[in-house]
Amino acid sequence: VAPHKPVRRKGRDAFVVALADWQIGGTGPGGGTEDTVRRVLALKGAVTQRVVELRASGRDIPDLVVLGLGDLSEGVCGFYSNQSWEIDCDQRTQIRTTYRLIVALLMEWAPLFRNVAVVPVGGNHGETRGGGNRAITGTADNTDVLVFELARDTLAMSPAFRHVTWQIPDGELSQVVDVHGTVLGVTHGHLARGGAGAANKLERWWRGQVFGHQPVKDAHILVSGHYHSYAHAEFAEAGRTWLQCPAMDNGSAWFTDMSGISSAPGTLTFRAGPACGPRQWDDLQLL
Repeated sequence: VAPHKPVRRKGRDAFVVALADWQIGGTGPGGGTEDTVRRVLALKGAVTQRVVELRASGRDIPDLVVLGLGDLSEGVCGFYSNQSWEIDCDQRTQIRTTYRLIVALLMEWAPLFRNVAVVPVGGNHGETRGGGNRAITGTADNTDVLVFELARDTLAMSPAFRHVTWQIPDGELSQVVDVHGTVLGVTHGHLARGGAGAANKLERWWRGQVFGHQPVKDAHILVSGHYHSYAHAEFAEAGRTWLQCPAMDNGSAWFTDMSGISSAPGTLTFRAGPACGPRQWDDLQLL
């Protein structure tokens, strides 16, 4: 890893990149693993260019927050009946590929910022599953977290990345990160159940977290994955915003045949912090 000196900037905002539902190893109408890798690698330059453009427009953006929303690899069995037929690489290859992509992205982006926070959570496809399509180990045993642990250990070997901090969960399936007083909540989304549509499910789950005094109760912005298409909602009475990430996978012919719809791949990016105005976020763009 070549040494870099991070840019020193002032300001009370951060650029947020939400990595969600790559499903490395999965195939679909958009191709296979090679096609997914190509799309993810294109993020290196796309995020850099977006930051350059925003700074040129007067945004300061001293810090970066990278969220890992889960389901970054597809897994090999236990999620749907014909999964082993639909994948194009084994578990070892999936984990290795995902880990290398995360390292490549962070090596590109980290030198551009004063501070970098990496905040992953586990998704359902990161679970170890057996017969009956059920997880057979605990919530801490999740490949969506493992790949970030491996990336952390790799980048820790270079002093150039000392300004990168890692919020690696144990068995927690949601996390919060403070951006100069603006609190981001992070969860994959598969725990949200009950209600029609993703927005209702996530709102109900979020309200339950508030009632139960869980850490995500303090979030101004909740970011989720799992549902594979972009959406957002504002719960104005509480001053809270929900942002739903699109997926970077190859799509599902089965889902399109069933529903008639599909979603273009993409990655959610936005700016967050007190400098962003009353909603505490702005400059949202799908890359």
